[in-house]
Amino acid sequence: MKAEQRKELETNTLADRMGRIMQRAQGGSRRAVVTYLIVVAALIAGGWFTYNYFREAKVETSKEWLYFYDGANDLINPLASKLDHDHPVGTAARFQIAYHLYWDEGIKRIGIDPNGALQSIKQADTIYAKLAEECKDDASPVFWLQATLMRGVANESLAVQDRTSLKRAKDHYNDIIAKYEGEKYAEVRYAKERLDAMKDERTLSNTYEDIQKKVLKLD
Repeated sequence: MKAEQRKELETNTLADRMGRIMQRAQGGSRRAVVTYLIVVAALIAGGWFTYNYFREAKVETSKEWLYFYDGANDLINPLASKLDHDHPVGTAARFQIAYHLYWDEGIKRIGIDPNGALQSIKQADTIYAKLAEECKDDASPVFWLQATLMRGVANESLAVQDRTSLKRAKDHYNDIIAKYEGEKYAEVRYAKERLDAMKDERTLSNTYEDIQKKVLKLD
């Protein structure tokens, strides 16, 4: 009798232990499932956020380039404030503004409003100077070449009032040649052509003086 009771007790103890083990296993399985679902939900949410972030970034970039190609001042000017050099539309906008000042507000108006036009050309030169500094370490030299070349062109134009600008123009052309001598860039060829045209300093100075006094009527 005692043996049977002892056997029954052992059986009940074993069953109790097995029951507890099963409960823990079931509880662990539920926790694992919940953890898995949380991780999956987090991954889905992260993927959705990342997709939308890059999608919105692409849409915004497309809009900015659309504004740039439109060219209206109220669209170009805000783009020019994007000074991050990894934001190429901002750099392009600043080039556009500088050229507008040089050509539209400067050269094209120099016969109508000489002083105002020369002031616009000076502003263009200032912007080109900043662009040249900003782009000097670019992998591609295109922006630096354009900015430096336009500094030379702008200072040639300013020499109609201030002959010392001719030296600055020559310096900018020489910078281009010194840095990219032998390279097949159009800016290098143009810089050489301008330096050749500026060799006869006396004739050049007389020409500028005639334009200053007789055409533009500047002091």
